[in-house]
Amino acid sequence: MYATRRHGRINANLAKAIWRILKPLYLSAAAGHLPACQNQYDTMVITSALKIGRVLQKNMRGGFGIGQKIVNLMMKDLWALGVIKPPIENLLHAPVDRIVLGKFSKVPSLWKSWTSVVATTKNAPEIREYLQIQADLRHHWATFGTVFSSVIEMEQFIWQRIP
Repeated sequence: MYATRRHGRINANLAKAIWRILKPLYLSAAAGHLPACQNQYDTMVITSALKIGRVLQKNMRGGFGIGQKIVNLMMKDLWALGVIKPPIENLLHAPVDRIVLGKFSKVPSLWKSWTSVVATTKNAPEIREYLQIQADLRHHWATFGTVFSSVIEMEQFIWQRIP
């Protein structure tokens, strides 16, 4: 998980604190009880990412930018494992990172360095830009018609290497 690549092993207490935030999302997804509308799903992701961001900030290891990636990667993994299915898969957020942001002709100013994004409230400018990134991705996905079944499938394609 986070920090293993850049900073060696993650602190066990930090991992436990992050899991306490992720576990209710995991259990909701496994039980098929995720929000069924975009606004409610957005709120769930943002709330969880803000909580993780606060935990990371206390440990001097990031903020909301990394928190959203952790939450969204877990949801993406649950989708890949078949736990999250249509129509809920259409609500999933793409994990925002340099690969995804690199597909934008103009990256929102506060997201130029996604690992440095810190937000403290749901109404912060960083959150508004995050939601705009997700809306732009959904709009772009819609222009593909039936090529991809969801934004998360499109994001998966973005990560594929082209020979």
